Amino acid sequence: MSSVHLPKGQAEAAHLPWEGADAIPGCLATDIDLNALMVGHPTATYFMRLRGDAMQDRGFSDGDMVVVDRAVPVAHGDIVIAPVAGAFTIRELCTTPVTQLVAHNKKYLPIAIADEQTLQVFGRVTWVVKAIGRH
Repeated sequence: MSSVHLPKGQAEAAHLPWEGADAIPGCLATDIDLNALMVGHPTATYFMRLRGDAMQDRGFSDGDMVVVDRAVPVAHGDIVIAPVAGAFTIRELCTTPVTQLVAHNKKYLPIAIADEQTLQVFGRVTWVVKAIGRH
């Protein structure tokens, strides 16, 4: 464990002993198994790193990692990974009034799907993992 020097008077406000963490609502002081939490179907779950800004208005950023489950059904409004023009893309699946894959960035037009039979969805995005700060 490393120490950080704080100016006098700020140490009390910046420090919370671990023993008190379980008293904070919503704070888990127990071990968390991210595989158990995020991987519902181990043989059908993939982690994919995002590139681009097509979904930035929904909180997805370039470099985020998404968890994609191929075993869960997809429906209108789900965020999906689908192959388009030879590459995977992340979009919101819209099935009404017409089937299309919709970006959440005004720079990108919806991808119209002429026939639902031609739409292939790789999987549904179930989680997003974001990095914060330096790595």
